[in-house]
Order: sequence, then structure tokens, then C-alpha cells
Amino acid sequence: MPKSTKTGKETGPVQTTKLDEAERRAGDSLNLSLRKNVILAASPPYGGKTFSVVRLIQRGLKLGFNVVLLDRDAAVVETLREVMPDRPAPSNLEYFRIDTWDRIDDGVAYAIKNLKAGDWVVCEQMGFIWDLVQSEYSRRVFGGRSRHELAMRAVAEEMIAAADVSLNSSNATERAKAKSILQQQMGFGGINSDGWSLIKRMYNDDFSVKLRIGGDFNVLFTTSLVPMSDRDKLDARLTAFHKSPNRPEGDRDFIHAVNKVA
Repeated sequence: MPKSTKTGKETGPVQTTKLDEAERRAGDSLNLSLRKNVILAASPPYGGKTFSVVRLIQRGLKLGFNVVLLDRDAAVVETLREVMPDRPAPSNLEYFRIDTWDRIDDGVAYAIKNLKAGDWVVCEQMGFIWDLVQSEYSRRVFGGRSRHELAMRAVAEEMIAAADVSLNSSNATERAKAKSILQQQMGFGGINSDGWSLIKRMYNDDFSVKLRIGGDFNVLFTTSLVPMSDRDKLDARLTAFHKSPNRPEGDRDFIHAVNKVA
């Protein structure tokens, strides 16, 4: 039995208080968070992103970690066939083809439920996923992207008629006013500020934030590079790329959601 250092009397085992236990769990959680990688890999087309994903899968086979892949096309599958011919699908890989937003939901839910520290989620082509969430918004609200744009065009035509101007007017001032109305309604895919707020919530709450904080597994996002526009060069969110001719494709805020851009 342990002795008390002050009285020399025998004492029972030291009792762990609730605070001690909470502090221990917090410390464990912090250590796992510090070890968690959230990486954005950005490169031009054919820049080696897909091959790097395949190498990660192969490394997992050797080291014993699992990979959940959310893939926009068959590029990873084709590369796996090239580097691992005549072999079965990797046993450490769970594959989700993300042709709809529901498939993203399925892949995210599977990863959170099944992966542990040291495992990886790979999300291919973040630019495509950013476009996909916009299409999903149009589908849910208007029944589809084309219906959405047609509806906004109809609204623009009504506003142009109400302003008593025309896109085909011989008067340059009237044409400019009509074009301005059309641009206000049709610009950015016909999505207004309320629509963008909903899209951001879907993209973050249902996808990227869930992956970043929903488990102790690592996350690798890949994306292409696109040319910096004049608007991009004035965007404070892209300060790190102002001297570069290119930036990562997709949501401009997303580069601040990762702990490394490779």
C-alpha cells in the first residue's frame, strides 16, 4: 500500500478526479489533432496528383492504414490498373464515385464511422466538387442547372421590359442598361447572395468541415491550378498566390481550411 508523504499512514489508491480525466482526454484529443494532416495538393493537369494518390494507397497496404477515396472520374482506377496489373483491388481501399452529392454524403459518413487515426480520406478534384454543390443547389431549388438559368433569364427579361429598354436597342445607353440588368440576374450562374450562403453551408457543413473535424484520420484534397484573374489578384484570401500566375481551383476560402498546400 502507498504511504502518505506527510503522515506515513497507509492510504488507498489515488483517485482520479473527473477534472483529471477530462484533462487527460483533452490532452489525447490535442495530440491526435496535432498529428492529423489536412493537405491540399494542387498542380496543373497531368502534374502527378493521381499517381500520388495511388502511391498513398500502396503505402497503406504496406504499413496497414486504410484509404477512403472520393473520386470524380476513373483516373485513379486506371492508374491502379497500370501500376498493379493482374492484382485484385487493394484491400485497404474503399471507393466512392462522386457523380452526385448523395455519393459525397455516403463517402463522408463512411469515413467518419470507419476510419481511425493514421488512416486517410482522399477527395479528388475539389474544383469539380465546388461545381457539384452549385449544381445540387440548382437541382434542389429549381429542378436542375438548366432550369435554374432559364428561370433567371426569364426574370431578367421581365426586368428589362419593365425598364423599357432592350438588348437590341439602337440606343447605346439603353443597350448598356439592359445588359447590366441581364448580368445582375445571370452573373455567377444566376445565383444570388442568399443562394451563395446556402451553397457555402452545404459545402462546408455537409462536406469539408465534417471531414476536417469529424474524425482523427488524415485528409488529402486534390485540385488543379487555374490562371489568376484580375479579380483574384485583388482578393485578400489569395494573398499567398498574388505573385503566382495560378491559384488552386475551387472555392477561394478553402485554401485557409487546410494546414498545408503542396
